Amino acid sequence: MDTKKKGVARRLELEKELTPKEAQVLYGLAQGKRAPKAVQEAGYDLKGAQAHALAEGIRRKYTDANGYLLVALEEKGIDMNLVAGKLKEGLDASYALKRSLPEEEGGGTTVEMVPDFNVRHKYLETTLDIMGARAPKKQVTETVTTHEETIAVVEGVRDNPAVLAALQRRLEMRKKTVEVTINDTRETEDD
Repeated sequence: MDTKKKGVARRLELEKELTPKEAQVLYGLAQGKRAPKAVQEAGYDLKGAQAHALAEGIRRKYTDANGYLLVALEEKGIDMNLVAGKLKEGLDASYALKRSLPEEEGGGTTVEMVPDFNVRHKYLETTLDIMGARAPKKQVTETVTTHEETIAVVEGVRDNPAVLAALQRRLEMRKKTVEVTINDTRETEDD
């Protein structure tokens, strides 16, 4: 069975698993009702953040690709407790260090378990990512200037003598810096 057919079959299975209350929550959300109202009308006795969490969980379970993945993982016995346990194992990772003993100490080899800090660091980063506790990675944003915007800037500079003079001074300073750097490099090579 190809992947697409498996996905359709899995969706049909999920629809069979859908409880009447869950169906009512999804129906309420589809009608545009707020999560607490949809949850309460479905017969759940939850309010506020708990109602939002339940509605989001139901929506994800039955409508998101991630929801299907979570259900499939749970069916294979992979739940959050197992994932947490594996993270804990990784945070405690160690490796066997084999050491040769000098003749004065009797010769031979010993094996010692030592912390594997590289592995622990990777698991720590993963754990922090899952928890949302790590500072977001800096994103580089690229700006695109249209031809018209470039023309407008150039015309604005041409029409402003003060800006032209400032740019000229800046170019002269840069030229002097480059000349000094080149001269310093030549003097160092001559020594």
